[in-house]
Amino acid sequence: MISESIAVNDVTVTKIINSVNFHQEVYIHNEHGSSIYLGGSDVTINSGFELSNNASTTMRIPQDNELYCIGSSASGNVIVVRPD
Repeated sequence: MISESIAVNDVTVTKIINSVNFHQEVYIHNEHGSSIYLGGSDVTINSGFELSNNASTTMRIPQDNELYCIGSSASGNVIVVRPD
């Protein structure tokens, strides 16, 4: 397993999961300080899956897909645990 802390802000969409040739079960924990929004490369605070501050979720990312996020304010960290 790989665990990493990824910096996220409210200006730039950040890729948090790279595309691989198998599906991935990933655990995401929001330590941003405010809500983050998960989705495709065009994710916004209006179109993404909202993950509140200090909340966690597990997601299944299909083969050959990526996951992006953007914060709702300032900057903070998102913890991602995924297979290697």
